[in-house]
Amino acid sequence: MASRKSSDPIRVGHCQVCRQNSDKLGMRYVGSAAKVLTLVALSILSLGSASRQTQKPPACMISTAKASWYAGNFIGRRTANGEIYTAREMTAAHKTLPFGTRLKVTNPENGKSVTVTINDRGPYIKGRSLDLSLAAAEKLGMVEKGVAVLIVESCTQNQPPPAIIRTIASVF
Repeated sequence: MASRKSSDPIRVGHCQVCRQNSDKLGMRYVGSAAKVLTLVALSILSLGSASRQTQKPPACMISTAKASWYAGNFIGRRTANGEIYTAREMTAAHKTLPFGTRLKVTNPENGKSVTVTINDRGPYIKGRSLDLSLAAAEKLGMVEKGVAVLIVESCTQNQPPPAIIRTIASVF
């Protein structure tokens, strides 16, 4: 049996069926590094398409929240997630929700709704659970009142945790 030189291509597939499948993909002779990367990419793509086919609809939680809005001295300061606060963005502060969580907030008094993204911590006033940016409060029609009881809808997709995404990205 002749030994293989390191420059010789590797034949993909250990049986006839595998070789036929690799021929269909144009991978009969591939260098080892390229083979590994190609197989990893195909695995990731197949996982992605399988998860899209079996993906469950978003799980939504609906609750009420006593909310206020904030601007003034906070404009231009860093939020808890490191962004610069601007009163013109559709953002909100919450004590425990993960940064980046998107909430649909509705004012039941007038039916107006906005979608905000959690980027800060607060409010720190007893009885309140959400601090909205000025822009969100204006769209909801609650600036003059200052505080309102709102309907909050939080929907989450079945997505892999960020650690898995970072691990996959580091392969490439």
